[in-house]
Amino acid sequence: MITTSTLTMYEHEQPASAWAGIDDVLGDVAPGLPVDRSLEFGRSIALEDAAEAEALAARLRDAGLVVEVARDTVLEDSDYEMAEYVGIYGTDPGRKLVRNEKRALAPTGPCPTCGGQDALDVRQVEPFEVKESVPPGALEVVALPGGGIAVSARLAGLLGELSGVRLTPLSPGLVQVTAERVVLVPCRTHTTVRGEPHCPDCGRARGDVEGYFWVSDAQVAGSDLVARNRNGMSFLFASRRMLDLLAGAEGLTTYDVMRLCQHDDLQ
Repeated sequence: MITTSTLTMYEHEQPASAWAGIDDVLGDVAPGLPVDRSLEFGRSIALEDAAEAEALAARLRDAGLVVEVARDTVLEDSDYEMAEYVGIYGTDPGRKLVRNEKRALAPTGPCPTCGGQDALDVRQVEPFEVKESVPPGALEVVALPGGGIAVSARLAGLLGELSGVRLTPLSPGLVQVTAERVVLVPCRTHTTVRGEPHCPDCGRARGDVEGYFWVSDAQVAGSDLVARNRNGMSFLFASRRMLDLLAGAEGLTTYDVMRLCQHDDLQ
């Protein structure tokens, strides 16, 4: 692991005009710096020097962007290889895949405990209606609205025997994947949080995790897939067994890890 400062810009926090031109602004203000675009609703830049990160954040704010700066732990290949759970995400298909996004996703409103709210505070109230019977192109894992994912029928067939994985056919060749189990907060015994603890109602981070995000055996209860969002469809984390089945799938993105500890605190 490498400790670094991460500047993050989320779509839902930006004025519409600022988000539309965000990549141009980043090119002008942060030329040559690597920008992470793996999430369609966010952009981030990681810098090891904290002072350099704060200076860049000030310039981006002057350009009209809302920027969050957090001191983070950057994961290396070895961290992904040893982790019991790894975050998974699908690739944006590059065109609108779902017809009924506005009907299917209902906003849940601000969290009653912390007041936080973002674009993923939604619940699915009806099945997605997709425009294509199979994943676009060669993709086998694609992103869905609300932070969800869908997989090809081939992959769904492999995942059918796993624990805690809900599979909902969207078409003959496309299946939505959601988690039956939700894990919102880390194990307090093993996870170090700088600042306020995670919100117990929505799981929203109010401080910064230093090192790994640990969860207990009791929290995951043997599930091969868990969600770190109340909706069960976004911020999905797959077990090693599930990752082995998904290995090599076109469109699969991994983005974070969860470590498993032997502790019976259910929070």
